[in-house]
Amino acid sequence: MTGHRMIAGLLLIGALTACGGGDDEGDDPVDQGTFGAGAVCEGTGWEAAPAVGSGTEQLAFYVHDEDGWALDSWSAELPENAEALIPEEASVIVCLSVVETGASVSCPFEDEGDEFTLVVAEATFDVAIRAATTGEILAQDPATSGTAECPLAAFWTQGEGTRTDYAKPVDDVLALLEPYLA
Repeated sequence: MTGHRMIAGLLLIGALTACGGGDDEGDDPVDQGTFGAGAVCEGTGWEAAPAVGSGTEQLAFYVHDEDGWALDSWSAELPENAEALIPEEASVIVCLSVVETGASVSCPFEDEGDEFTLVVAEATFDVAIRAATTGEILAQDPATSGTAECPLAAFWTQGEGTRTDYAKPVDDVLALLEPYLA
């Protein structure tokens, strides 16, 4: 697609999980050492985040399922003025909350005797695009993922065993992001 590039993806060895709140002294609800985008997905702003509309939008993608909010290693075509990266530098947080799961495929991997199975499931999501500084919802809509397919590679922690990931609603998310990436 013209004006688009392929994002290789964020390689994450461990997933960041959302911060639960501030300490008893009434400090900022997001720990200063770790950005709590999960808190942004719940509506809590993070004042230190870059403002929306400051040139190239820095995006962080989070998925919520029964385990809570977790950073997602988004790998999809994004417009040239958007970049998926680590959450501390994000101005826009994309929150994909799993509403319902569908068909899935099991993808076995092995590395030096350590066996791992990635289960990729189709899903219906509630997608909310939020401003990182305020937690304000910029856009929101339901979305359905594409077909569940095994990736060429997977990253896992030794002894992890099995993990479930979700096929992403790429076109729907890009359509929701479009007004904020112009």
